[in-house]
Amino acid sequence: MQDRLPARGGLLLLAIAATMLVLATAFWRPDIANPYDDSSFFRMKLAWREAADVVVLGNSQVYRGIDTQAFAEQCPGVTTLNFGFSGVLMRASYVEASLPVLRRDGAKLLLVGINPLQFKSERLGDGFVETRRHDAQFRLPWEFEALLQPVLARLRPLEQPLPAAKLVHWEYRPDGFVASDSPAMTIQPARYARYANSYVANPFSEKMYRDLLEQLVRLKRSGYRVMVFPTYSSPQFELIDARMSGLDDARLEADSRRLGLDFLPLAVDGLRSYDGTHLNAHSAAIFSRRLGQAVNARSAICDGGRDSR
Repeated sequence: MQDRLPARGGLLLLAIAATMLVLATAFWRPDIANPYDDSSFFRMKLAWREAADVVVLGNSQVYRGIDTQAFAEQCPGVTTLNFGFSGVLMRASYVEASLPVLRRDGAKLLLVGINPLQFKSERLGDGFVETRRHDAQFRLPWEFEALLQPVLARLRPLEQPLPAAKLVHWEYRPDGFVASDSPAMTIQPARYARYANSYVANPFSEKMYRDLLEQLVRLKRSGYRVMVFPTYSSPQFELIDARMSGLDDARLEADSRRLGLDFLPLAVDGLRSYDGTHLNAHSAAIFSRRLGQAVNARSAICDGGRDSR
């Protein structure tokens, strides 16, 4: 009679114990029911083909700030999708990736949300680049990953969870918009300093900014309708953006009009940000209605009409 477990049995028990530890840790995560990094959601955007009449481009101030349902209240009759990605830089490849989303026989309107954070070094990564890389590595369709997402989240229990008191509630919508809400966060002076210093580490790229505008001009000449609008966060961070980049709404408007691009000035009164850089869901809906009104006033695409370019 042996008084020791066979090696295979010991390994099996160790594996079972490790699995139980992982599951127990995952069970107690305060943020497990509120994922903030749903990679399948952004892979979904890469898979869109001839699905919209209007696409909205930009970084998290767009994908959390432009509610396409609220936009449709003021600009009905067209299908609008939010093609925003986290921290996106306005490279030519990003803009080009949005074009297949548009129907060939539709309005073919690009709504481009601009803020200075989108123009940094070409060497930097961003949410769009990372999503493309992940899409190539995962290989299986995004729908399959979406089914696995809860399991995958629970298999990463040792990641540092978001503090329970600061959880932002995310609502991922199939039109590409993410409604986000949270109690207002206290912003310490150190955060303003870090935000400004991010421009010191990676300065605003005048070349990337001008390259984007020139690309938009070329797209307009080739048959796309292009409208540019400034995104919005909060007065404090907007001032830092303008000071550190030299790009404010007045300059964006002047540059857009000089090149023949439609510029949409949007009112920002009454808007609220929960973290200083992103609008809460209620304010995102207000801002999106204003965007819809501006598009409706500028063109005939709303109500399904054909725009007379």
